[in-house]
Amino acid sequence: MVIRRLNKKGDVRTLPGVALVGTILALAVIVLVLFIAGKFTGLFFSEKNQELAINNFIALSNRIETLSKSRNQFDAQRNFPFYLPSNFVIVGFNRRWNDRTNSDGCEPEPVRKPSVIDGQEGKKCRDSACICLFGDRNDHFTKGKEGQEYNVELIQCRSLPEVDYIIIPYLKESKEYPSQIYKNFIGEKIPLTGYPLTGFNNYAFSYIYGQCDDHYWDKNLESRKLYIEKFTNEGGIPYILIAPEHEGVKIIEDRYKAMNEKYGKTS
Repeated sequence: MVIRRLNKKGDVRTLPGVALVGTILALAVIVLVLFIAGKFTGLFFSEKNQELAINNFIALSNRIETLSKSRNQFDAQRNFPFYLPSNFVIVGFNRRWNDRTNSDGCEPEPVRKPSVIDGQEGKKCRDSACICLFGDRNDHFTKGKEGQEYNVELIQCRSLPEVDYIIIPYLKESKEYPSQIYKNFIGEKIPLTGYPLTGFNNYAFSYIYGQCDDHYWDKNLESRKLYIEKFTNEGGIPYILIAPEHEGVKIIEDRYKAMNEKYGKTS
């Protein structure tokens, strides 16, 4: 109810206190509407990002699976188009290693290899190498105490029964791999003796971040190209290597030529 008073000249005015309350209530309503709209907008973009992440993960895992079934000792895919939004990470789990994969990038916490306790997706990693997509909507993989597991959400996995190791090169910042690239392809060094280095110094557990620490992919809003390689050594152990590829990366070009000349055909 609006309180009014009659002044001496007979005009009607709203009391100043009531007007102030009305203004505050109006502002509160505006803030509430903006908050709700922001929540729905954020939810919309999160769902869109997750759809984008899943679609790219499926495309990548399909290509890896196809390469893994190649009868050639060496096979490779050049310039594979790929994009991963922020707050998502793809992790490869080896058949012949422990059940945790350690990142050497954003933070050194491990991600546990999914298992039957993680439902249908986790079962895909049982007794097999696998590649999985995880999401983290809150802290960009940078929080937590050292030695603890990432608090990530398992979204999807692909079993890779034809693979023993799925790895990435152990990269450091360089002219060919500036920080905005190498920081998103980074994992703890893994000692492998049965896989030719051919251009790389070492290999690492496979972590591919959509956004690692400095938000590079969000900033650039561009797709990456991947080099995907399948190699089976003389002992019959099959490997999958995933590396960032872009114009000017001579390491990839030299490796591709050397491996292809020595070990076989490419697709």
